[in-house]
This record gives sequence, C-alpha cells and structure tokens, in this order.
Amino acid sequence: MTPRRRLTREESKARTRHELLRAASRLFLRNGFVSTSLSDIAEEAGLTKGAVYSNFESKEDLFLALLAGDEDRSYAPQEDLAPHDLSHATGSDPAARARSWGEHLGGLQPNRRNVALFLEMNAFALRNERTRAGVAEHNRVFFEELGTGLRDLLDVPDADPVQLGLIAQSLYVGLMMHGAFTGESDPALFATAFESLAAAARGATTHR
Repeated sequence: MTPRRRLTREESKARTRHELLRAASRLFLRNGFVSTSLSDIAEEAGLTKGAVYSNFESKEDLFLALLAGDEDRSYAPQEDLAPHDLSHATGSDPAARARSWGEHLGGLQPNRRNVALFLEMNAFALRNERTRAGVAEHNRVFFEELGTGLRDLLDVPDADPVQLGLIAQSLYVGLMMHGAFTGESDPALFATAFESLAAAARGATTHR
C-alpha cells in the first residue's frame, strides 16, 4: 500500500480555509449570518477558533471570501439568486428571447432560506463600510458581465452593460423576493417583466 503523501504547509492551510468556508456557508444558511459566530463556524468545521483567525481577520473577511468564491467552488450566490446563464433565452427576436429567459427565471424559485440569507447579508454589507465597498465592486463586475450578454440577447449594442445588468438583476431580485413570501412564482409574470425590459432597452437606445 502506497503511503499517503503528507500535505505541505500551504496545502494544509488551503484545506483548512476551504473547510471553514464550507462550514460558514452551511451555518449562515441554517441560522442566519448575524446569529452565527466565528466560534460556531470553528465548531462546525471541527477546528479551533485559532484556525479561523489564522485564515480570516473577522466575520466580515469571511463574508467577502464567500462572496468572491474560489477556483474550486463558487460560494457566491448561485444561479437561482444571481442568474446569468443566458442559454435559456431562445427565440427569433429580442422580445421572444427576453420572454423565454423571464419564464426560465420565474421557474427557479430559490429556497426561502437562501433568499433570507441573500437579503440579510446585503443588509449587513450596507452597514459595514469595508464590506459595502467589496460588495459594490463584486456587483459591478457581475452587472457588466450580465449586461454584456443581454446587449446581444436584446439586440441593443449601444446600451451601457453595467446599467442593463443592474436593471435586469434588480427586476429579478424584486420579483424573487416577493415570491418568497407567498411561496409562489409566476413564470408568465417574469416573462412579461423581462419583455418590458427588452422594449425599454430598445426604446432607450433608439432615442439617444
């Protein structure tokens, strides 16, 4: 039997960090962000609190690491909270493609706990300057990537991608949040909303 190779110091540290992020993700979802302490995260990961502080200065640092994700796993909000896969947008014209993407989004129906955590962590970020700045930059990159794809989808090459992505995500988050209260989601409503977005985007670029 081949002896198991010992991890290097860097590999061991990376594994510890990964386990802490996984534990934090589970606890934040289960108990909420504010109610979860660093001690809770250490216990959940089967590590010491010192192991937490050797990787993260604070819960705010851990928050930003979860938001950024890493090469092995995206800890940031998943597709059902920050949708950007436009492969579901099919149709022969911009309005049809917008409707089909809206219908897809309306069918995602994220878990209520995921929605609650998403809103809680955003509320926390608004009260913490360093975290707010980190989230703002993360969002800007996301909006630009989403908006760049939507420019092609909606045939509005002159549209500002950051603004287009911001409006699309804001539209989705609002509908998603209100649907979480009732536990119901209406794909037809999402389809209508995103068709309206397509029409507004085309109208805005036409009248420039």
